[in-house]
Amino acid sequence: MESVGRAVWAEPTCFAAVETAINMGVFPFMVKKSPSTTTAEQLAVATGVEYALMCRILKHLAAMEVILEVGADEYLVTSFTRALAIKHVADSFPHISTTAAPACYSVSDFLASKGFKSPTDVADCPFQYAYKVSMPWYDWMNTQSPEVLSRFNSHMTVYHKGRPSWVDDDFYPIQDRLVKGMRDDPDSVFLVDVGGSKGQDLEELLQKHPNIPGKLILQDQPEVVKEARPLPESVEMMGHDFLKPQPIRGARSYYLHSILHNWPDAECHTILRQLAGAMEPGYSKVLINDTVIPATGANWVMTAHDIMMMVVLASSERRLDEFEAMISKAGLKITGIWSHPNGVQSLIECELA
Repeated sequence: MESVGRAVWAEPTCFAAVETAINMGVFPFMVKKSPSTTTAEQLAVATGVEYALMCRILKHLAAMEVILEVGADEYLVTSFTRALAIKHVADSFPHISTTAAPACYSVSDFLASKGFKSPTDVADCPFQYAYKVSMPWYDWMNTQSPEVLSRFNSHMTVYHKGRPSWVDDDFYPIQDRLVKGMRDDPDSVFLVDVGGSKGQDLEELLQKHPNIPGKLILQDQPEVVKEARPLPESVEMMGHDFLKPQPIRGARSYYLHSILHNWPDAECHTILRQLAGAMEPGYSKVLINDTVIPATGANWVMTAHDIMMMVVLASSERRLDEFEAMISKAGLKITGIWSHPNGVQSLIECELA
């Protein structure tokens, strides 16, 4: 019964208490006072929050080990507290509560209404069921306030921060697999970052491999590319919809980072077919940087993302056999898979079949 209680009482109310404490300004105040202790009375005075309410919120945060109780209504910070004092980290809580949590609690009812089959339509999944809208999640997000969009960007930054990257020396062998065999022509394209957002992956690639030959191209929707960070002259920015034919033909590589897990199988097939149509046999590669769910021992990050993708995008994190079928259907073949022992995502290298 304790496990049930933790799942249905403790965890949901912990989320609520953390988000409330974020809105109250609890965590920055506590970190600023650290290593000294902070009392409930000090926090109530500093934030203008009712003392009795402050005590209740802090008690649950301590019970859930978000903060450390050292005396009656007296607390110290933990590493979690320090993280929550950073705005772009704390933004994950209001982001989820605003854009996904109601849909998560509607999953069972939605699936029952569909005969317990996985959703395959981006405009008909638990998100639309819970929020009473008909547009896809990303379209809905674009109608929200700048603050909501900013929280989403913060959340994605936090998710990727500190995780192994495919450009690390102990991950994917870029020199052996891409640089070797690259045409000796400054006008040749080394990599097209398809759906590359604001260029963070290209920036990291150049930081760790500054002598990459040829051109780099950042592609995303025109309104996204306009907001790209300042990038070196070797990077060309291009507005492009990856569901449409790929305009850059014969590049050494086409890179998809966390793209396919955002889309149902039908759209993924379209994305890959558009790339296959632009590839040069025996030269071009597609690099899929995404989670591959193992047959056994999947960790909670992988499985939680899988459910969340179903909830808001009618998509999924995929198993290897699912990737193999999707890639083969698009006229491609897998030529290698690289993973990192401390990472969640893998790098799937593909060529024309």
